[in-house]
Amino acid sequence: MASPYRDGSGDDVRAAASAIDGDNDRDGGSPLPLLITFEEHYLSSAVAPPASLLARPGSTALVAALRDAGPARLAAMDSGRVTIQLLSHTYGFGAASPEACAAINDDLAAVARAHPRRFAVLACLPMADPPAAAAELRRAVEVLGCRGALVDNHAAGAHYDGPAYDAVWATACDLDVPV
Repeated sequence: MASPYRDGSGDDVRAAASAIDGDNDRDGGSPLPLLITFEEHYLSSAVAPPASLLARPGSTALVAALRDAGPARLAAMDSGRVTIQLLSHTYGFGAASPEACAAINDDLAAVARAHPRRFAVLACLPMADPPAAAAELRRAVEVLGCRGALVDNHAAGAHYDGPAYDAVWATACDLDVPV
């Protein structure tokens, strides 16, 4: 399945800006800039929140806000004149199982499909298992339409500069997506 986000024309971004701001014009003056925000955290309901997040004061409200990809998030985006958010899963899941990452990515893709002019997504990869991470990156981009991946700086203390991770980087290069 081809990604709904990769036609390269930019028409999807211009259409999103127009939908937010009418003719994308500021009081008849100069056009508003397209505002795309990156690394916007989202917490999938497919997984439990990390313990470090639950330990914070006010964690119930924070978890609810991180899980929202509906009216409240869209209203906040509109008030900040944000055209598109590039969503990524919240921190701490680099050592997650391949199955958990697949469930997270399925959820992220569903969010993007529900609001394709407002959200694009970056995949969550099981970096503790480099072959599985490479396979999930390919699936996430080619099947789900993810724009790339966002990973933590290590998985269970292992950094990603060793030869075990060559397949992940080769897959990203082959797909021409950022990690």
